[in-house]
Amino acid sequence: MSSSWGESVSRLSHLRNLSMSNCGLTGSIPSSLQNLGFLQVLHLDRNAFHSEFPSWLGNMTNLVSLQMSSSNVNGFLPFESLSRLPYLKRIYLGNNKIRGNVSQIFQGKWKKLTIFQMPNNSLSGFIPPSIANLSSLVQLQVQKNRLNGVIPESLGHLPSLTVLDLGYNHLTGSIPVSLGLLSKVTNISLTHNVLNGAITESHLRGLNNLKYLDLSNNKLEFNIISAWTPPFDLDVLILSVCQIKPAFPVFLRTQLSITILELTNNSISEEIPSWLWNLPKLERLVLSYNQLKGSIPAQLYDSSTSLKQVELRGNQFHGGLPHPPSSAAGFPVELDLSTNSITGPLPPEMCTMLKSSSFLFLASNKLDGQIPPCICEQTEYLEALDLSDNRLSGQLPSHLGNCSSLKVLNLANNEFQGQIPVELGKLNKLQVLHINGNMLSGKIPISLQNCKNLEILDLSRNNLSGKVPEWIWDLSMLRILSLRSNNLEGEIPIQIGYLQKLQILDLGMNNLWGSIPRQLSNLSTMKNEDFTKSQSIDLRYGQYHTDVVNLMVKGQYMEYIFYDLWTVTFMDLSGNSLTGNIPKEIGYLNGLIMLNVSHNHFTGQIPQEFGNMVDLETLDMSWNQLQGKIPITLVNLKFLSWLNLSNNNLSGRIPNGAQFNTFEAKSFSGNPELCGLPLATNCGEHTREEDDDRDENVQWWESGEGGIGFGIVTGFASVIGTLVLSGRFRKKYFQLADTFMASLE
Repeated sequence: MSSSWGESVSRLSHLRNLSMSNCGLTGSIPSSLQNLGFLQVLHLDRNAFHSEFPSWLGNMTNLVSLQMSSSNVNGFLPFESLSRLPYLKRIYLGNNKIRGNVSQIFQGKWKKLTIFQMPNNSLSGFIPPSIANLSSLVQLQVQKNRLNGVIPESLGHLPSLTVLDLGYNHLTGSIPVSLGLLSKVTNISLTHNVLNGAITESHLRGLNNLKYLDLSNNKLEFNIISAWTPPFDLDVLILSVCQIKPAFPVFLRTQLSITILELTNNSISEEIPSWLWNLPKLERLVLSYNQLKGSIPAQLYDSSTSLKQVELRGNQFHGGLPHPPSSAAGFPVELDLSTNSITGPLPPEMCTMLKSSSFLFLASNKLDGQIPPCICEQTEYLEALDLSDNRLSGQLPSHLGNCSSLKVLNLANNEFQGQIPVELGKLNKLQVLHINGNMLSGKIPISLQNCKNLEILDLSRNNLSGKVPEWIWDLSMLRILSLRSNNLEGEIPIQIGYLQKLQILDLGMNNLWGSIPRQLSNLSTMKNEDFTKSQSIDLRYGQYHTDVVNLMVKGQYMEYIFYDLWTVTFMDLSGNSLTGNIPKEIGYLNGLIMLNVSHNHFTGQIPQEFGNMVDLETLDMSWNQLQGKIPITLVNLKFLSWLNLSNNNLSGRIPNGAQFNTFEAKSFSGNPELCGLPLATNCGEHTREEDDDRDENVQWWESGEGGIGFGIVTGFASVIGTLVLSGRFRKKYFQLADTFMASLE
């Protein structure tokens, strides 16, 4: 739409309603709109402005409804200006970048305000007690902001309030009992804050119309007496991480309208009571990560239930999968029984039980035997099948190729033998294929070339032979390629360099020979300028199940969970028979985080261009035949926290400064001609001239304290969390890194 639309509209001086939602508007919100003195409704939501919130809105004194949600509006909310709008009833400003202090916004000056929706912005401050002066307020939704402080007791004195959503903020303290007085409220969400204290029946006693309650992921303790009967009949109840123990809350028996019940990460340690399965409208049941006991409930197969999604992962269920009766309706649409102690074979009846299923997860149990050959005879809707980390054996059934809707197939870490079925090439919707950690042999079937949607291909830790296929470049969507620890031979095909979305390349521990193709420098996702969030992988199957990838880091396999993969760049060519010089072009991959070319037969010098890999955190070039000096440019790598150049033919003085001051002697051992700290070998007079030859343009950084051998103290946050602790987003996984660092003590 033309940028002059504002001037045209502003000529309509008596206009009362301006609704231009989702009209493709761009640029700034035109100030000429303030001339519309009679305007009552201004709806500009779902556009693509690049504009600060207009301060002149305070001049539109007849405004009743303001809507600019999802319109790329930023800047401060001009409360003083907006407070001059006496008739304002509805504010919809969600999903923008608007800042403001809610302690000023909620001063009670909008006496007629009924709806205040500003989720997913940058509001800060505390909710003032004066919010009670907004006596007409019906909906208050400020989730996903930066609010802090306590929830004021006065919030429970808004007589008309029906929707209260304060989730995903930084609120602290206890939940005021006064919230139990909100007799008209239907929806309450306080999830993902730092609230603490006990939740008792007093908090819920007057919520007669409550339908949705989410108190999850705080530090609350749910403490309701067993004899209590609630005044409400919920549709949705989410109480994850609420210290519920040791039994299910008895009041759940009365919730005959409930459709979604989530009680994950509590300490419930009994068997699932029969009355829970009899809730007539229950569709989604999530009880993962408790201490639930007993055998797998046969009610999972009950045709009389309305259950569509059941997640019971991370409990203590044992025994085999029950044989379903002939009248069984089949598995729920989504069923997750992973990480329990389920034993025995997969019953042949499961083939018919999958007829309506979309997701089946049985990973990390103790299942044995073979996959029934009928596995995909009646699986029209199956999108994800995860049988990984069990004791399944035999050959992979060719009928797997008949699962035409399959997007995720994970059979990793079992005992399968034989060849990869060529029929897998019929799975043209497949995005993820994990068959790593088995005993598969033979060549990689050319039929996989037809799986054009593959994003993860993990065939590592098998006995595969033949060459790395040249047709791999046909898989243009590929993000992760892991062929590690097989018997592959031949040269690395140059076609790998055409995989423009590849983030992880692991060809380590094979029998590859030849040189590193210079074309690998074309892997644009391993370059900072080409690595954007829009390219990131986000593989979730079901609300809680996520994909994982195992990588060799510092000599041991580490498991990485892909909540998002937009910080991961990794190349491992170690443990082969590669020769020649390491191409300087690899140094152009300035977004690479980990590079391992150790245990090969490389000669020549370490390329100076490696100093351009500014995000590099782990570099292993040990056990080669590299010569010459260590490039001073490597001092530029300010995030380098693990370095191994040992067992080469390097010579000269070891650079000092920045991260090089944190490495121990073992990083450089096995190079007789190297000298200087941290080695005990002193450099003679002839090496002083080397210091004068250093590039004056090299940037030096002050070294951090506490770094020891291979950067263990500073580096284990990188080694254990290295795939998520990139130079761009290091803070995101500090907690994960700290957990692993503690394990060293």
